[in-house]
Amino acid sequence: MLKALNITHIVSVGEKADLDSSAFELLFLDNLYDDGIDSIQSRLSNVMDFVEDARLKGSTCLIHCRVGVSRSAAITICYVMKYLQLSLVQAYLFVRARRLNVIIQPNLKFMYEMLQLEQKDKGELSITWPILCEEIYNLNFAYRDTTSVP
Repeated sequence: MLKALNITHIVSVGEKADLDSSAFELLFLDNLYDDGIDSIQSRLSNVMDFVEDARLKGSTCLIHCRVGVSRSAAITICYVMKYLQLSLVQAYLFVRARRLNVIIQPNLKFMYEMLQLEQKDKGELSITWPILCEEIYNLNFAYRDTTSVP
């Protein structure tokens, strides 16, 4: 299936891909946990170069983690911000819209780091931290688990 989708590059974020590594170019980001402690900042340059290399070769890169909600979504948002020159909010919505009914929810540390990245790259913020948190909460409200809430 991956070959049919022209996927030649795979970024495996914190999870080793269970596949024939000789068939793909792999980048494994070891020890990057979705725990609110680990940072994506030091990994971004290497990942951006790897993904962009695939694009320039006319190939496709799959970015995955265990669940596909936080780590891989954060990496993808950073790539979209950089190479499509979008704000954090625009990149978040761009990635989210392509997941259809599957939620993305990078952890708060990743979100804050992406906001810092936007300020560094663009020289200003498109949104404040409190407003960003509120808007993401509102976007994800429909997906909340109401079975455990009285």
